Amino acid sequence: MMKSDKKTARRRRNAGTPAYLMLLKKHGLVNPREIDGFHLWMRLCESPEVVKRAKKYAARQRPEYVSGFGIGYSFCEKVLNAMKPSELAELKLSLGIKPEKEFAVL
Repeated sequence: MMKSDKKTARRRRNAGTPAYLMLLKKHGLVNPREIDGFHLWMRLCESPEVVKRAKKYAARQRPEYVSGFGIGYSFCEKVLNAMKPSELAELKLSLGIKPEKEFAVL
């Protein structure tokens, strides 16, 4: 399989999966078999720690004028990617998310 074929296969595998759900799975915030994590995404983006960091990040950036649903949540992904694993663990505890050990696929 060529390199471009692998990218196409990955795109097909993730086709139909919302970006917020892929991000939650990437950081271990949701069970890998979960098919709907929207309410968790909303809670996560509205948590005080993420909002505080997003405001700091937004202050350093040029303003983005985007119309659509995700206006208030545009920096949440960037904040999660910038967090250290220990900070993510604290965030999970504050949101009441189970430890990763319980997400193990048998």
